[in-house]
Amino acid sequence: MRLDPVAMEPVLERLRRAQEVLGEVVALVEEGRGCPDAVVRLAEAGTELDRAGYGVVTLALRQCALDPKRRPGDLEALERLFLSLA
Repeated sequence: MRLDPVAMEPVLERLRRAQEVLGEVVALVEEGRGCPDAVVRLAEAGTELDRAGYGVVTLALRQCALDPKRRPGDLEALERLFLSLA
């Protein structure tokens, strides 16, 4: 299934934000800066990744549910994918 690129833009923004935050974490570690800063930033990156994952699955579920050509098992496969994020 190919997801609508326009609908995926918010997901891409979250992924870019997570990538930026991870870059900051790498810099913190390379500079030997304190653990609390790195942990806080890692938590932020994790949140962005979680939300991006939910966004992808949500879009896929919507598109699949509305697709008259969907194959048997498509919705169930997406449901399993969604539950794997929990």
